[in-house]
Amino acid sequence: MLKTIQAVPGAKAYHVYADPIGSWYSPTVAEGSVCSFTSGEWTVVPEGIRFTYSIPADSWIVVTASYCCGEGSAGKNSSDVERKLLGTWPVCVLDTGASCGSPIP
Repeated sequence: MLKTIQAVPGAKAYHVYADPIGSWYSPTVAEGSVCSFTSGEWTVVPEGIRFTYSIPADSWIVVTASYCCGEGSAGKNSSDVERKLLGTWPVCVLDTGASCGSPIP
């Protein structure tokens, strides 16, 4: 299934975190999370970037942008707490061997 998300300047990869609805803070590869969709796996379109991803039934997804020195935010919950500070999230690492500037906000 094609998904379109907003492009983030400087992103070298995007990570997709997925988990069943009701299990908000423990996405895993087994539940559909995918680390590192890289530039060869997406297409730039006027709306952002487009990639193919099959969303597991009855699941939520969060997409983060990544570059050589880190990963962008997965957003905050309704209590204004960063999502990745709660529960157990996988660690997606992008190793490009490049020097880094400022992190992605």
